[in-house]
Amino acid sequence: MPPKIPLRMKEMLIEEFTRGQYDLTTPREKRDVVRRVQGILRAEYRRDLTTKQVQMLWSDLKRRDQDLLRRVVAQIGFPLSTYTRLRGQVRRLTKTKRRHEREIRLLKQQMLEMRQHMANVEEEVNNNYTLITDFLLMGFNSSKELRILLSSLLVVAYCVTLFVNILIIVLVIHSQILQSPMYFFLTHLSTNDILLTTNIVPNMLPVLLKDGETIAFSGCITQFYFFGATETLECLLLTVMSYDLYLAICYPLRYPVLINQSFCQKLAMVSWIISYSVILIDTITLSKLEFCRSNIIDHFFCDLAPLLKLSCSDTYIIQLEASLLCIPLVVIPFIIIVTSYVCIILAILKIQSKAGRQKTFSTCSSHLTVVILFYGILIGIYGLPNGGQTLNINKFLSLSYTVLTPLVNPIIYSLRNQDIKKALEKMKPSLGF
Repeated sequence: MPPKIPLRMKEMLIEEFTRGQYDLTTPREKRDVVRRVQGILRAEYRRDLTTKQVQMLWSDLKRRDQDLLRRVVAQIGFPLSTYTRLRGQVRRLTKTKRRHEREIRLLKQQMLEMRQHMANVEEEVNNNYTLITDFLLMGFNSSKELRILLSSLLVVAYCVTLFVNILIIVLVIHSQILQSPMYFFLTHLSTNDILLTTNIVPNMLPVLLKDGETIAFSGCITQFYFFGATETLECLLLTVMSYDLYLAICYPLRYPVLINQSFCQKLAMVSWIISYSVILIDTITLSKLEFCRSNIIDHFFCDLAPLLKLSCSDTYIIQLEASLLCIPLVVIPFIIIVTSYVCIILAILKIQSKAGRQKTFSTCSSHLTVVILFYGILIGIYGLPNGGQTLNINKFLSLSYTVLTPLVNPIIYSLRNQDIKKALEKMKPSLGF
Protein backbone atom coordinates (compact mmCIF):
# COMPACT_ATOMS: atom_id res chain seq x y z
CA MET A 1 0.00 0.00 0.00
CA PRO A 2 1.28 3.48 -0.82
CA PRO A 3 1.74 5.90 2.06
CA LYS A 4 -1.12 8.17 3.05
CA ILE A 5 -0.90 11.57 1.47
CA PRO A 6 -1.63 14.48 3.82
CA LEU A 7 -4.38 16.88 2.88
CA ARG A 8 -1.89 19.71 2.28
CA MET A 9 0.00 17.52 -0.12
CA LYS A 10 -3.23 16.55 -1.89
CA GLU A 11 -4.10 20.23 -2.30
CA MET A 12 -0.65 20.89 -3.71
CA LEU A 13 -1.15 18.07 -6.18
CA ILE A 14 -4.65 19.27 -7.08
CA GLU A 15 -3.33 22.80 -7.63
CA GLU A 16 -0.53 21.47 -9.81
CA PHE A 17 -2.83 19.27 -11.91
CA THR A 18 -5.45 22.02 -12.20
CA ARG A 19 -2.90 24.54 -13.44
CA GLY A 20 -1.66 22.11 -16.06
CA GLN A 21 -5.19 20.88 -17.02
CA TYR A 22 -3.89 17.42 -17.82
CA ASP A 23 -6.03 14.90 -19.67
CA LEU A 24 -4.14 11.95 -18.06
CA THR A 25 -5.14 9.67 -20.92
CA THR A 26 -2.12 9.75 -23.18
CA PRO A 27 1.14 8.10 -22.11
CA ARG A 28 3.02 11.34 -22.54
CA GLU A 29 0.79 13.27 -20.12
CA LYS A 30 0.91 10.45 -17.63
CA ARG A 31 4.70 10.59 -17.71
CA ASP A 32 4.56 14.38 -17.16
CA VAL A 33 2.25 13.89 -14.14
CA VAL A 34 4.57 11.26 -12.70
CA ARG A 35 7.59 13.54 -13.05
CA ARG A 36 5.78 16.43 -11.40
CA VAL A 37 4.48 14.26 -8.53
CA GLN A 38 7.97 12.90 -8.03
CA GLY A 39 9.32 16.43 -7.83
CA ILE A 40 6.68 17.48 -5.26
CA LEU A 41 7.15 14.40 -3.10
CA ARG A 42 10.94 14.68 -3.32
CA ALA A 43 10.72 18.23 -2.05
CA GLU A 44 8.26 17.22 0.74
CA TYR A 45 9.64 13.91 1.96
CA ARG A 46 13.28 14.42 1.01
CA ARG A 47 13.24 11.10 -0.81
CA ASP A 48 12.44 9.66 -4.22
CA LEU A 49 9.46 7.52 -5.09
CA THR A 50 9.41 5.06 -7.90
CA THR A 51 7.19 5.55 -10.92
CA LYS A 52 4.97 2.70 -9.84
CA GLN A 53 4.49 4.19 -6.37
CA VAL A 54 3.55 7.57 -7.85
CA GLN A 55 1.01 5.92 -10.19
CA MET A 56 -0.47 4.05 -7.18
CA LEU A 57 -0.69 7.31 -5.22
CA TRP A 58 -2.46 9.02 -8.08
CA SER A 59 -4.92 6.15 -8.55
CA ASP A 60 -5.67 6.14 -4.82
CA LEU A 61 -6.20 9.89 -4.95
CA LYS A 62 -8.72 9.59 -7.77
CA ARG A 63 -10.52 6.66 -6.13
CA ARG A 64 -10.85 7.91 -2.54
CA ASP A 65 -10.94 11.67 -2.84
CA GLN A 66 -13.87 12.46 -5.12
CA ASP A 67 -14.47 15.71 -3.29
CA LEU A 68 -11.04 16.93 -4.29
CA LEU A 69 -11.78 15.93 -7.91
CA ARG A 70 -14.98 18.01 -7.75
CA ARG A 71 -12.93 20.93 -6.50
CA VAL A 72 -10.63 20.48 -9.47
CA VAL A 73 -13.59 20.51 -11.89
CA ALA A 74 -14.98 23.59 -10.18
CA GLN A 75 -11.65 25.37 -10.66
CA ILE A 76 -11.67 24.39 -14.37
CA GLY A 77 -15.00 26.24 -14.80
CA PHE A 78 -17.44 23.82 -16.41
CA PRO A 79 -19.29 20.62 -15.40
CA LEU A 80 -17.56 17.29 -15.48
CA SER A 81 -20.00 15.92 -18.10
CA THR A 82 -19.23 18.82 -20.44
CA TYR A 83 -15.54 18.27 -19.90
CA THR A 84 -15.91 14.58 -20.68
CA ARG A 85 -17.99 15.26 -23.82
CA LEU A 86 -15.58 17.88 -25.11
CA ARG A 87 -12.68 15.57 -24.43
CA GLY A 88 -14.46 12.85 -26.43
CA GLN A 89 -15.02 15.25 -29.33
CA VAL A 90 -11.38 16.25 -29.22
CA ARG A 91 -10.40 12.60 -29.35
CA ARG A 92 -12.72 11.94 -32.31
CA LEU A 93 -11.46 15.01 -34.15
CA THR A 94 -7.93 13.92 -33.46
CA LYS A 95 -8.67 10.46 -34.86
CA THR A 96 -10.37 12.01 -37.91
CA LYS A 97 -7.42 14.29 -38.46
CA ARG A 98 -5.02 11.39 -38.21
CA ARG A 99 -7.16 9.38 -40.61
CA HIS A 100 -7.22 12.26 -43.09
CA GLU A 101 -3.50 12.67 -42.71
CA ARG A 102 -3.07 8.99 -43.51
CA GLU A 103 -5.35 9.38 -46.55
CA ILE A 104 -3.38 12.43 -47.69
CA ARG A 105 -0.12 10.55 -47.30
CA LEU A 106 -1.63 7.65 -49.27
CA LEU A 107 -2.79 10.01 -52.06
CA LYS A 108 0.63 11.65 -52.21
CA GLN A 109 2.22 8.25 -52.48
CA GLN A 110 -0.18 7.27 -55.26
CA MET A 111 0.58 10.53 -57.08
CA LEU A 112 4.30 9.84 -56.83
CA GLU A 113 3.76 6.33 -58.15
CA MET A 114 1.62 7.70 -61.01
CA ARG A 115 4.27 10.28 -61.90
CA GLN A 116 6.90 7.58 -61.90
CA HIS A 117 4.70 5.42 -64.12
CA MET A 118 4.12 8.32 -66.53
CA ALA A 119 7.85 9.00 -66.63
CA ASN A 120 8.49 5.34 -67.43
CA VAL A 121 5.84 5.37 -70.16
CA GLU A 122 7.25 8.58 -71.64
CA GLU A 123 10.74 7.12 -71.60
CA GLU A 124 9.48 3.96 -73.29
CA VAL A 125 7.68 6.01 -75.95
CA ASN A 126 10.80 8.09 -76.55
CA ASN A 127 12.86 4.93 -76.89
CA ASN A 128 10.39 3.51 -79.44
CA TYR A 129 9.99 6.89 -81.23
CA THR A 130 11.83 6.72 -84.53
CA LEU A 131 11.76 9.43 -87.14
CA ILE A 132 11.26 8.47 -90.76
CA THR A 133 14.20 9.21 -93.05
CA ASP A 134 12.80 7.71 -96.25
CA PHE A 135 9.43 6.92 -97.82
CA LEU A 136 8.07 4.02 -99.83
CA LEU A 137 6.11 5.09 -102.90
CA MET A 138 3.52 2.40 -103.68
CA GLY A 139 2.46 3.61 -107.14
CA PHE A 140 -0.50 1.77 -108.70
CA ASN A 141 -1.90 -1.35 -107.05
CA SER A 142 -2.31 -3.42 -110.19
CA SER A 143 -0.98 -6.53 -111.89
CA LYS A 144 2.57 -6.82 -113.12
CA GLU A 145 1.53 -6.88 -116.79
CA LEU A 146 -0.46 -3.66 -116.42
CA ARG A 147 2.41 -1.97 -114.64
CA ILE A 148 4.84 -2.98 -117.37
CA LEU A 149 2.43 -1.68 -120.03
CA LEU A 150 1.99 1.59 -118.16
CA SER A 151 5.76 1.95 -117.77
CA SER A 152 6.23 1.48 -121.51
CA LEU A 153 3.60 4.10 -122.27
CA LEU A 154 5.24 6.50 -119.82
CA VAL A 155 8.62 6.09 -121.50
CA VAL A 156 7.09 6.83 -124.89
CA ALA A 157 5.10 9.79 -123.54
CA TYR A 158 8.20 11.19 -121.81
CA CYS A 159 10.32 10.96 -124.95
CA VAL A 160 7.59 12.54 -127.10
CA THR A 161 7.09 15.31 -124.51
CA LEU A 162 10.78 16.16 -124.50
CA PHE A 163 11.00 16.08 -128.30
CA VAL A 164 7.90 18.18 -129.00
CA ASN A 165 8.59 20.81 -126.34
CA ILE A 166 12.25 21.15 -127.30
CA LEU A 167 11.19 21.42 -130.94
CA ILE A 168 8.83 24.30 -130.15
CA ILE A 169 11.55 26.09 -128.18
CA VAL A 170 13.99 25.71 -131.08
CA LEU A 171 11.40 26.84 -133.64
CA VAL A 172 10.51 29.98 -131.68
CA ILE A 173 14.15 30.88 -131.14
CA HIS A 174 15.25 30.43 -134.76
CA SER A 175 12.12 31.38 -136.73
CA GLN A 176 11.46 35.02 -137.53
CA ILE A 177 7.72 34.54 -138.02
CA LEU A 178 7.34 33.26 -134.45
CA GLN A 179 8.83 36.36 -132.80
CA SER A 180 5.62 37.44 -131.05
CA PRO A 181 4.62 37.62 -127.37
CA MET A 182 2.36 34.56 -127.60
CA TYR A 183 5.18 32.31 -128.83
CA PHE A 184 7.61 33.88 -126.36
CA PHE A 185 5.35 32.78 -123.51
CA LEU A 186 4.86 29.43 -125.25
CA THR A 187 8.61 28.74 -124.98
CA HIS A 188 8.42 29.34 -121.23
CA LEU A 189 5.40 27.06 -121.00
CA SER A 190 7.28 24.33 -122.91
CA THR A 191 10.32 24.74 -120.63
CA ASN A 192 8.07 24.42 -117.61
CA ASP A 193 6.41 21.30 -119.05
CA ILE A 194 9.83 19.70 -119.55
CA LEU A 195 10.74 20.40 -115.92
CA LEU A 196 7.40 19.06 -114.67
CA THR A 197 7.50 15.77 -116.54
CA THR A 198 11.23 15.28 -115.79
CA ASN A 199 10.52 15.73 -112.10
CA ILE A 200 7.81 13.03 -112.11
CA VAL A 201 8.33 10.38 -114.81
CA PRO A 202 11.96 9.24 -114.19
CA ASN A 203 11.16 8.75 -110.50
CA MET A 204 7.88 7.01 -111.26
CA LEU A 205 9.31 4.30 -113.55
CA PRO A 206 11.14 2.38 -110.76
CA VAL A 207 7.97 2.62 -108.64
CA LEU A 208 5.96 0.87 -111.35
CA LEU A 209 8.57 -1.73 -112.34
CA LYS A 210 9.43 -2.76 -108.76
CA ASP A 211 5.89 -2.40 -107.36
CA GLY A 212 7.14 0.25 -104.96
CA GLU A 213 10.34 2.21 -104.58
CA THR A 214 12.07 3.93 -101.68
CA ILE A 215 12.79 7.65 -101.87
CA ALA A 216 14.84 9.61 -99.36
CA PHE A 217 13.22 12.31 -97.24
CA SER A 218 15.31 15.03 -98.89
CA GLY A 219 14.48 13.65 -102.34
CA CYS A 220 10.78 13.60 -101.51
CA ILE A 221 10.83 17.21 -100.29
CA THR A 222 12.78 18.26 -103.41
CA GLN A 223 10.29 16.52 -105.69
CA PHE A 224 7.39 18.25 -103.93
CA TYR A 225 9.11 21.63 -104.28
CA PHE A 226 9.67 21.37 -108.04
CA PHE A 227 6.22 19.88 -108.55
CA GLY A 228 4.55 22.77 -106.72
CA ALA A 229 6.73 25.37 -108.42
CA THR A 230 6.09 24.06 -111.95
CA GLU A 231 2.34 23.76 -111.39
CA THR A 232 2.23 27.30 -109.99
CA LEU A 233 4.28 28.61 -112.89
CA GLU A 234 1.89 26.99 -115.36
CA CYS A 235 -1.05 28.79 -113.70
CA LEU A 236 0.76 32.13 -113.98
CA LEU A 237 1.91 31.56 -117.56
CA LEU A 238 -1.59 30.62 -118.68
CA THR A 239 -2.85 33.78 -117.00
CA VAL A 240 -0.24 35.94 -118.74
CA MET A 241 -1.05 34.33 -122.10
CA SER A 242 -4.78 34.96 -121.61
CA TYR A 243 -4.02 38.61 -120.83
CA ASP A 244 -1.90 38.77 -123.98
CA LEU A 245 -4.80 37.38 -126.04
CA TYR A 246 -7.19 39.83 -124.41
CA LEU A 247 -5.06 42.82 -125.43
CA ALA A 248 -4.45 41.41 -128.93
CA ILE A 249 -8.18 40.89 -129.65
CA CYS A 250 -9.79 43.75 -127.69
CA TYR A 251 -7.11 46.41 -128.36
CA PRO A 252 -5.43 45.41 -131.65
CA LEU A 253 -4.21 48.92 -132.51
CA ARG A 254 -2.60 49.58 -129.12
CA TYR A 255 -1.34 46.00 -128.74
CA PRO A 256 2.22 46.58 -130.06
CA VAL A 257 2.65 49.46 -127.62
CA LEU A 258 1.14 47.67 -124.61
CA ILE A 259 2.95 44.36 -125.12
CA ASN A 260 6.54 44.90 -126.16
CA GLN A 261 9.55 42.63 -125.75
CA SER A 262 10.75 44.25 -122.53
CA PHE A 263 7.31 43.95 -120.92
CA CYS A 264 7.06 40.28 -121.93
CA GLN A 265 10.46 39.51 -120.42
CA LYS A 266 9.45 41.19 -117.16
CA LEU A 267 6.18 39.24 -117.00
CA ALA A 268 7.98 35.95 -117.60
CA MET A 269 10.71 36.74 -115.07
CA VAL A 270 8.20 37.76 -112.40
CA SER A 271 6.21 34.55 -113.00
CA TRP A 272 9.30 32.38 -112.52
CA ILE A 273 10.43 34.25 -109.39
CA ILE A 274 6.99 34.17 -107.76
CA SER A 275 6.49 30.47 -108.49
CA TYR A 276 9.82 29.26 -107.15
CA SER A 277 9.86 31.68 -104.20
CA VAL A 278 6.34 31.31 -102.82
CA ILE A 279 6.31 27.50 -102.99
CA LEU A 280 9.51 27.59 -100.94
CA ILE A 281 7.39 28.71 -97.96
CA ASP A 282 5.31 25.53 -98.02
CA THR A 283 8.39 23.42 -98.66
CA ILE A 284 10.28 24.78 -95.65
CA THR A 285 7.26 24.28 -93.39
CA LEU A 286 6.81 20.74 -94.72
CA SER A 287 10.48 19.90 -94.15
CA LYS A 288 10.15 20.86 -90.45
CA LEU A 289 7.37 18.33 -89.83
CA GLU A 290 8.16 15.03 -88.14
CA PHE A 291 7.04 11.80 -89.78
CA CYS A 292 6.77 8.80 -87.46
CA ARG A 293 3.48 7.02 -88.17
CA SER A 294 4.37 5.21 -91.37
CA ASN A 295 6.66 5.63 -94.36
CA ILE A 296 4.27 4.24 -96.98
CA ILE A 297 2.94 6.80 -99.47
CA ASP A 298 0.07 5.35 -101.47
CA HIS A 299 0.90 7.47 -104.51
CA PHE A 300 3.44 7.59 -107.31
CA PHE A 301 5.05 10.89 -106.28
CA CYS A 302 5.39 13.08 -103.18
CA ASP A 303 2.28 15.24 -103.10
CA LEU A 304 1.25 17.38 -100.14
CA ALA A 305 -1.87 15.49 -99.03
CA PRO A 306 -0.24 12.01 -98.75
CA LEU A 307 2.69 13.50 -96.83
CA LEU A 308 0.46 15.26 -94.31
CA LYS A 309 -1.31 11.97 -93.57
CA LEU A 310 2.00 10.49 -92.40
CA SER A 311 3.02 13.40 -90.20
CA CYS A 312 2.82 13.07 -86.42
CA SER A 313 3.24 16.84 -86.00
CA ASP A 314 0.54 19.47 -86.03
CA THR A 315 -0.28 20.16 -89.70
CA TYR A 316 -2.63 23.09 -89.10
CA ILE A 317 -0.03 25.72 -90.04
CA ILE A 318 0.99 24.17 -93.35
CA GLN A 319 -2.65 23.51 -94.29
CA LEU A 320 -3.44 27.14 -93.55
CA GLU A 321 -0.43 28.27 -95.59
CA ALA A 322 -1.45 26.10 -98.55
CA SER A 323 -5.03 27.43 -98.44
CA LEU A 324 -3.91 31.05 -98.25
CA LEU A 325 -1.34 30.65 -101.03
CA CYS A 326 -3.97 29.13 -103.33
CA ILE A 327 -5.78 32.46 -103.42
CA PRO A 328 -3.05 34.53 -105.19
CA LEU A 329 -1.54 31.61 -107.11
CA VAL A 330 -4.60 29.69 -108.34
CA VAL A 331 -7.88 31.48 -107.62
CA ILE A 332 -6.95 35.00 -108.72
CA PRO A 333 -5.24 33.78 -111.94
CA PHE A 334 -8.32 31.70 -112.72
CA ILE A 335 -10.56 34.77 -112.22
CA ILE A 336 -8.30 36.80 -114.53
CA ILE A 337 -8.45 34.07 -117.19
CA VAL A 338 -12.25 33.86 -117.01
CA THR A 339 -12.60 37.65 -117.12
CA SER A 340 -10.24 37.86 -120.09
CA TYR A 341 -12.19 35.27 -122.06
CA VAL A 342 -15.50 36.93 -121.26
CA CYS A 343 -14.14 40.15 -122.76
CA ILE A 344 -12.68 38.21 -125.70
CA ILE A 345 -16.00 36.49 -126.44
CA LEU A 346 -17.85 39.83 -126.25
CA ALA A 347 -15.32 41.35 -128.62
CA ILE A 348 -15.64 38.41 -131.06
CA LEU A 349 -19.43 38.71 -131.07
CA LYS A 350 -19.10 42.33 -132.19
CA ILE A 351 -17.30 41.27 -135.37
CA GLN A 352 -19.69 41.46 -138.30
CA SER A 353 -18.34 38.76 -140.65
CA LYS A 354 -18.49 35.08 -139.81
CA ALA A 355 -15.04 34.48 -141.27
CA GLY A 356 -13.61 37.22 -139.08
CA ARG A 357 -15.16 35.71 -135.99
CA GLN A 358 -13.81 32.25 -136.85
CA LYS A 359 -10.32 33.58 -137.54
CA THR A 360 -10.26 35.56 -134.32
CA PHE A 361 -11.55 32.68 -132.27
CA SER A 362 -8.99 30.28 -133.77
CA THR A 363 -6.18 32.41 -132.36
CA CYS A 364 -7.33 31.70 -128.81
CA SER A 365 -8.91 28.26 -129.19
CA SER A 366 -5.62 26.43 -128.46
CA HIS A 367 -5.00 28.38 -125.30
CA LEU A 368 -8.62 27.93 -124.19
CA THR A 369 -8.32 24.16 -124.69
CA VAL A 370 -5.16 24.02 -122.59
CA VAL A 371 -6.78 26.12 -119.83
CA ILE A 372 -9.88 23.91 -119.70
CA LEU A 373 -7.75 20.76 -119.60
CA PHE A 374 -5.39 22.06 -116.91
CA TYR A 375 -7.94 23.64 -114.58
CA GLY A 376 -10.47 20.85 -115.12
CA ILE A 377 -8.03 18.21 -113.88
CA LEU A 378 -6.77 20.52 -111.11
CA ILE A 379 -10.30 21.11 -109.78
CA GLY A 380 -11.09 17.41 -110.07
CA ILE A 381 -8.16 16.54 -107.79
CA TYR A 382 -7.97 19.37 -105.28
CA GLY A 383 -11.35 21.05 -105.58
CA LEU A 384 -13.59 18.08 -104.85
CA PRO A 385 -13.97 16.69 -101.30
CA ASN A 386 -11.91 13.67 -100.28
CA GLY A 387 -14.85 11.38 -100.90
CA GLY A 388 -15.45 12.81 -104.34
CA GLN A 389 -13.25 10.22 -106.03
CA THR A 390 -11.54 6.98 -105.18
CA LEU A 391 -7.82 6.75 -104.63
CA ASN A 392 -7.14 5.13 -108.00
CA ILE A 393 -9.13 7.82 -109.82
CA ASN A 394 -7.13 10.45 -107.95
CA LYS A 395 -3.90 8.79 -109.08
CA PHE A 396 -4.98 8.70 -112.72
CA LEU A 397 -6.04 12.35 -112.57
CA SER A 398 -2.64 13.23 -111.09
CA LEU A 399 -1.03 11.22 -113.88
CA SER A 400 -3.02 13.25 -116.39
CA TYR A 401 -1.75 16.68 -115.37
CA THR A 402 1.81 15.56 -114.59
CA VAL A 403 2.35 13.50 -117.78
CA LEU A 404 -0.52 14.06 -120.19
CA THR A 405 -0.73 17.85 -119.94
CA PRO A 406 2.97 18.47 -120.75
CA LEU A 407 2.55 16.11 -123.71
CA VAL A 408 -0.60 17.60 -125.25
CA ASN A 409 0.16 21.27 -124.59
CA PRO A 410 2.63 21.68 -127.49
CA ILE A 411 0.53 19.42 -129.71
CA ILE A 412 -2.58 21.54 -129.12
CA TYR A 413 -0.70 24.77 -129.85
CA SER A 414 0.91 23.43 -133.03
CA LEU A 415 -1.95 21.35 -134.40
CA ARG A 416 -3.97 24.23 -135.93
CA ASN A 417 -1.28 26.89 -135.81
CA GLN A 418 -0.23 27.88 -139.34
CA ASP A 419 2.75 29.91 -138.15
CA ILE A 420 4.32 26.91 -136.40
CA LYS A 421 3.68 24.74 -139.46
CA LYS A 422 5.38 27.29 -141.71
CA ALA A 423 8.35 27.59 -139.36
CA LEU A 424 8.64 23.79 -139.25
CA GLU A 425 8.60 23.59 -143.05
CA LYS A 426 11.45 26.11 -143.25
CA MET A 427 13.52 24.22 -140.67
CA LYS A 428 13.09 20.78 -142.22
CA PRO A 429 16.23 21.03 -144.38
CA SER A 430 18.37 22.04 -141.43
CA LEU A 431 16.88 19.23 -139.32
CA GLY A 432 17.67 16.65 -142.03
CA PHE A 433 14.11 15.85 -143.10
